[in-house]
Amino acid sequence: MKLKAPDGGDMASKSVRDDEVEAPADDTEPVTIKGLGFTAAALTSEQRSTFNVKQGVYVSKVDRFGQMARRGLRQGTVILKADGREVTSPAQLKRVITAKQAGDGMMFVVKDADGSKQAITVEVPEL
Repeated sequence: MKLKAPDGGDMASKSVRDDEVEAPADDTEPVTIKGLGFTAAALTSEQRSTFNVKQGVYVSKVDRFGQMARRGLRQGTVILKADGREVTSPAQLKRVITAKQAGDGMMFVVKDADGSKQAITVEVPEL
């Protein structure tokens, strides 16, 4: 099966990182960012109410040895912003992260169920 590039060309002649694959047709599918050590899922209506937010993504899993865990990200929080952009879906979050170069700094704004917010700054790893 030949993969097609967004410009319609053959993907065999293009250089693509593993995490630069097209987002699933359904932007609500959970995504795992292995290099940072977490999985993000779409917010349910119940989570939107609990966190009192309109958009963002729910952190459904955190690798306890991952960079994000070391910086304070916990399972059960919501990522509101990444790199200064409001997060609207797991796929959009992944696109924002993979657009960065390895070694770049990136800030996430997260919110806990108790309403507290914090900024988490990380160095983007080789993805």
